[in-house]
Formats: sequence, C-alpha cells, structure tokens
Amino acid sequence: MNLQAHLSSLYDKKNEIEAEIKAESARPMPNFLKLTELKRKKMAVKTEITAFEAQNADYATSS
Repeated sequence: MNLQAHLSSLYDKKNEIEAEIKAESARPMPNFLKLTELKRKKMAVKTEITAFEAQNADYATSS
C-alpha cells in the first residue's frame, strides 16, 4: 500500500467513526458508553493521522 492510500484509508476510517458518533448521538437515548468508545477510537485514528503526516513531512524534507 502506498503512502497516499494508507493516509486515505485512515481518513476514511475517521469519517466512518464520525458518522457512527453522529448516528448514536441522534438517538432518543444515546448509549454514552458506546459514544465514549467511539470518541476514543476517533482520537486514536486522528493521532495516527497526525503522526503519519509528520513522519512523511520529515521524510519529504530530508529527501
């Protein structure tokens, strides 16, 4: 998998989690434990995206 495809898949994953959060939040009685877990997953993916972008920015400047 090339770098751009990997980054794209991370963004897709983040967007899927955001959609799940939105759907759960829209329910009349949202499951707050599920929302908390989804938000943790989203934060983990965002952290991975940030680290991946920083790593590739360093690689691009050193090349």
